[in-house]
Amino acid sequence: MKKLIITAVAVCALTFCATLVGVNSVQANKGWLDFNYEFNYCQIKMPDGSVVEGKVDKWWDYEDGDQLQVKIDGKVYLTHASNMVLMYK
Repeated sequence: MKKLIITAVAVCALTFCATLVGVNSVQANKGWLDFNYEFNYCQIKMPDGSVVEGKVDKWWDYEDGDQLQVKIDGKVYLTHASNMVLMYK
């Protein structure tokens, strides 16, 4: 009986952790388990060579590609990860 209870608790704990990781996979600014996902400043290289930078309101990443979407001063930018730097100041 003790082994059954311990196994049930372990399964519940693993399911809970997997759910937390899944919650953070597409949304942004603060991760549940990995605190490296908190950024508050961004620089984006635009196609014309100019640079947009500012305080990050919110950002998103996508599991199926290298695109990042970031909201700076109410404007939303979608670009390849190689054109963007996210940082915590």
